Amino acid sequence: MGFRLNVDLETSSGPTQEAYIRIDNYRFNKVTSELILTTTAWLSEEKAHSFNRRYLEEPLKNAVGLIGSDVLYYPDHTQEGQELHIPNIFRAKVAVVEEVEFNTYREVEKLVQVPYVSFDFNGEEVTKYKDEIVIEKEIESSYTEKRSIINPEVLSNLYEYSYKVVKEQLKDLLPEEAIEKI
Repeated sequence: MGFRLNVDLETSSGPTQEAYIRIDNYRFNKVTSELILTTTAWLSEEKAHSFNRRYLEEPLKNAVGLIGSDVLYYPDHTQEGQELHIPNIFRAKVAVVEEVEFNTYREVEKLVQVPYVSFDFNGEEVTKYKDEIVIEKEIESSYTEKRSIINPEVLSNLYEYSYKVVKEQLKDLLPEEAIEKI
């Protein structure tokens, strides 16, 4: 899976109208709630797939068709090329903001009767009660705060979410209709 960029680009490996970007590395940091994606860009989908090994025992292949991050983008055939930097690292926070209710407590002393077992003069068991002071916590007030938490939906479908992140950031560089998910 990846994205085909259906635009005219002049790259470090030559011209292309079907550059292909795929995610090669996913890293999720639970402490910072950040997803870091590393991508590679190729002249075409075929060049990217020919670099892959089918078996780990195969020797590493040459990265023929791998392109650098800096390209010239030609929006149409009448304009000169615009310098464009297509990043190979994409970052996204995977937290959502929720309102969370918190309580403040106060300690209250209460007098309660606690049962205990004793014996009368005939040696029979009898239940007696004694007063005891117990400290209990009561809700004094409550308030809400906005807090960021890790979005559980992201964790359940990290693969799909990752491609959504890459596409959203590519849309800042290129027209959305030129970014085709394949």
